[in-house]
Amino acid sequence: MRRHVVLLSFFVLLSLQAYSSYSYGQQWSGIIDKSRAINWTNVNPGVVGGIPNRSTICTTLNSGATAAQINSAISSCPTGQVVKLNAGTYNLSTGIIFNGKSNVTLRGDGPDKTFITGSGTNSCDGHGAMICVFGYSGCEDCTTTTRSWTSGYAQGSTIITLNSTASMSVGMILALSQANDSSDPGGIWVNDTVGVGSIEGGCGPSVGAHKGYCQTQLVQVTAINGNNVTISPGVYETNIRAGQTPRVWFTGTSASTPSTGVGIEDLSLDNISAGAYSIISFHNTTNSWAKNVRTLNGTRNHFGFWLATHIEVRDCYSYGTQNAASQSYGTEPEFASDLLIINNIYQHITSPAMMGNNAGSVYAYNYAIDMYYTSPPTFMQTSFFGSHDAGVHMLLYEGNDGAQALWDTYHGAGGNQVTYFRTYLNGWETGKTGGTIPVAIWANNRANNLVGNVLGQSGYHNSYEGSGNNIYMLGDAAWAGSSYNGVAFDPIVKSSLLRWGNYDVVTGTRFNSAEVPTTGIAFINGNSVPASQTLPPSFFLPAQPTSWWTTPWGTPAWPPIGPDVSCSGSNCITGVANHVSKIPARLCYENSPKAGGILTFNADNCYGGGTSASNPPPAPPTNLRVF
Repeated sequence: MRRHVVLLSFFVLLSLQAYSSYSYGQQWSGIIDKSRAINWTNVNPGVVGGIPNRSTICTTLNSGATAAQINSAISSCPTGQVVKLNAGTYNLSTGIIFNGKSNVTLRGDGPDKTFITGSGTNSCDGHGAMICVFGYSGCEDCTTTTRSWTSGYAQGSTIITLNSTASMSVGMILALSQANDSSDPGGIWVNDTVGVGSIEGGCGPSVGAHKGYCQTQLVQVTAINGNNVTISPGVYETNIRAGQTPRVWFTGTSASTPSTGVGIEDLSLDNISAGAYSIISFHNTTNSWAKNVRTLNGTRNHFGFWLATHIEVRDCYSYGTQNAASQSYGTEPEFASDLLIINNIYQHITSPAMMGNNAGSVYAYNYAIDMYYTSPPTFMQTSFFGSHDAGVHMLLYEGNDGAQALWDTYHGAGGNQVTYFRTYLNGWETGKTGGTIPVAIWANNRANNLVGNVLGQSGYHNSYEGSGNNIYMLGDAAWAGSSYNGVAFDPIVKSSLLRWGNYDVVTGTRFNSAEVPTTGIAFINGNSVPASQTLPPSFFLPAQPTSWWTTPWGTPAWPPIGPDVSCSGSNCITGVANHVSKIPARLCYENSPKAGGILTFNADNCYGGGTSASNPPPAPPTNLRVF
């Protein structure tokens, strides 16, 4: 026993040293007020504890295996083991499904060796998918079970009180929600009424029992004591109040716990013939992942998330859209929380990161290029949405490289408390003349944070705000101008926006106290002017990544993006005062071989010593504190 205690103490000591001063709390402390963000480090976005390294193979299948054989192998595979697909092409007449199955990995020989094609899909609860990770046989838009949420509203609360816990069980996913605001409270505002807070209406939860309850956070039940329910994580939002009839909802019965621990690894999926709504769908699922996967020719989305928490999409490559229309996405959450979308490449997709109902998720170190769109082809689409539905909140975008951040108002007011940190947004693509603005925040999206970003295209952008090619568009109802479809210009968008330490190609680096919203609004505190111009390297990582940060073409600076970065060498972005070093995903894209413009992709050839199952990224210690 003494030996175990010594080893544990040694491990904790090393962990505390590695975490240094960031282990005690929020890395944004002193910059962002606590009412505007969450502690993304402690939330553990993605797979809690890290993606496991599974080595025991339960079944090995060869090229020519049918979907039925693959599904049977998944269904019978013991916990913690792997269904292995050897190199070759698998032409499937229907989709692959994890139907209530947990703790099994589907693994190929690499996305440049194991290819899945075919003409069929799984229904996946009405949203067809080539691979469906499915927690139960339910119905997405059916009337769900609801319970009144009577207390435990404060931000951070981990115990909530309900009027009843009947049909609930430990492990179940709960959706925390409250009724939309009928009028503007002057602060955080959630509303999807057409002509009031929305251009088109219909936020994600727009039918059945969900209608009128746009703001949603997903949590997992960890204990039930009478009518008191312990949840993980705690409450994120700051605007929960009794007058908005807070409630929780869930789908299914007490036996309907989600699938967990499902992995999709080291394979390629081509959707050109299947035409699936989602290439991979995570549905009523938690602590699951896709890693080193290539997805081709999306229809609606490459990765879909519904009633999904702690899902990780890592080291993947997604190419193409079959319609080049507005509804063509890389990742698309409809009900999701605490996702980790990290170190991925998105190419020739209309909008790589769409944002439906989502809370607490982290999108980090992703590269987006060629936001393909044909109506009209000269209009630049968005790389990384701040919000597209009412009720999006507490997201972090960090270290990404793309064209634009956009909070729109199509499906409602309320893309609030979203943070972009050390992200490069050039606001420009070859041949695009419309929508070429690095940061556009439409009406009714409030209390957002822009810290340490690099913005604009040298020689193209010539105006900070106002006329010309702007760096920012703030408060308009739409691209059309100050009013659109009854939605009016919103001055609170700008007055509640925190901008600190951003660099832009028009005005340079700005640490301007006038761009810090020191006066509070409803449900949001005033933000103190930061006492220092020093920015931490990350808002969620304790240190520079190891397993995937080094590439065969060089090691990016750490941090790679920001006003304090002074990059040198061939892997620097020109025209932004050496403030941007190419991130690993961009280096992989620019240097990997291509066939017909599509990468011959394998993450093992791009990142460090590889991040395949044989060499996974180390799982960071969790819940550590320095006292």
